[in-house]
Amino acid sequence: MFSILHFLQTYQPPSSHSYAAPGAVVLIRLYLAVNFPVMQWPYPDISLQQVAVQECQTLYNSQGDSCAVTNDFSGYFPIYGKRGTDLLPLLTGSQTGAMNQGDQTYAVLARPLLPENLLVQADGKQWTETFGMNGGKWPLLVGAH
Repeated sequence: MFSILHFLQTYQPPSSHSYAAPGAVVLIRLYLAVNFPVMQWPYPDISLQQVAVQECQTLYNSQGDSCAVTNDFSGYFPIYGKRGTDLLPLLTGSQTGAMNQGDQTYAVLARPLLPENLLVQADGKQWTETFGMNGGKWPLLVGAH
């Protein structure tokens, strides 16, 4: 047992590299009242309002907002590529922050797309699995690149 412990404590792989996420999943919720400075959303081609509506049924909603009744399915919105990974450091600390777009402020939560959270269904569509608050399996919406 001690030889195994020693091996694990001293093991140095011949080479290693960091995992490069293919993007990020963003979770968006409208802020009703904000009394602090916020950043401008950096991607004008991605409507935070539209994403918030699409994700409304998947998110824990502590402000008591009700989701509009819709026949559209709900899920999480991915931003693939460099734009998605560039968003992560903008949201310091817990990868969450407030951002403006238009005249609205939104809570933005971003998580990297990690291989252990990505699932491919039998029909080829990608889903993401999360644990904890809002835990479960959710489809990835048509995202942005």
